[in-house]
Amino acid sequence: MKIKAIIQQYLYYLFPTFSDFWRNRRAREIQSQCIYIHDGLLFTGVFGEGLKEVKKDNKVGLLDKDDNVITPPQYTHIMPLQEDRALVWIEDDEGYKYGFINSQGKLIIPLIYSGALCFSEGLAAVEKEGKWGFIDVNNQPIVPFIYDDAFEFNHGLAPVAIGDQWGYIDKTGKMVIKSNYSEAWAFSEGLAAVKQEENGKWGYIDPSATLVIPYGFEWTQLFQEGLAAVQIKDKYGYIDKHGEMIIPAKFDWASDFNEGLAAVQHRDHYGYINLSGEIVIPIIYDHAWGFEDGMAVVIYHGEWMVIDQLGNHIAQPWPYRFNF
Repeated sequence: MKIKAIIQQYLYYLFPTFSDFWRNRRAREIQSQCIYIHDGLLFTGVFGEGLKEVKKDNKVGLLDKDDNVITPPQYTHIMPLQEDRALVWIEDDEGYKYGFINSQGKLIIPLIYSGALCFSEGLAAVEKEGKWGFIDVNNQPIVPFIYDDAFEFNHGLAPVAIGDQWGYIDKTGKMVIKSNYSEAWAFSEGLAAVKQEENGKWGYIDPSATLVIPYGFEWTQLFQEGLAAVQIKDKYGYIDKHGEMIIPAKFDWASDFNEGLAAVQHRDHYGYINLSGEIVIPIIYDHAWGFEDGMAVVIYHGEWMVIDQLGNHIAQPWPYRFNF
């Protein structure tokens, strides 16, 4: 399993109910009790296009608006729709198998891949026989399966690895930025984070491969809303696209900004700051995730719940409890 598949599965595999909760970020009517629809089907979230995600015997499937089963519970997980395709996977004795369903819940790309990412800009990175390539929404191979690792397309470019070296290809598979990096992230807001092999530090390049922000960080994240979280020694802060430190590196962890807020960690707790670095939601949570549609998932005293951008709890604690 390659690194991006591990990242993608981390929360879902380690905390199976996280995917249930994540889907409910758009469902303001989250209930404080389990909702059983019928035949032992547990409602776990809104899939989209009027469909509901349900779980039975640790497998997930889909119901239509009238609660008719259109996709029997058979998948380990169903990811959110992206470009009318949702990544699904199962786990069996041979490991993970990946495919894609459409917005009606029909499996249109079979479970034949050993790794996969969601669709982005019309293509999805998938793994077959130990090599990565890219397919279109009709499962037609567009970029050959010749890479040892790959991330999604953004700004028309995708990072790919040949051996331990990363570069960037265009949608024809042409290597437009040579494999000169020991690690590389996708482009975001015109810049991509890359890691220099010589000193192990991260910096940022533009699509012409010009080093815009020098190598000097232990870790970096994508630019979002004009800022990127970076690690300097053992602390995290935020830089702008000129490499200027806008929010000092004083946190123990920091997320991307979304909807003007970012989750940050101080010691063992999490809260939220704004684009000026001000703490606007107290650092009191066991864990916290990014905002979407004005809501964020947090864990407070072991209980999963949803808060708004003022820190108000807008949904009762999820019925699952974790002890960390």
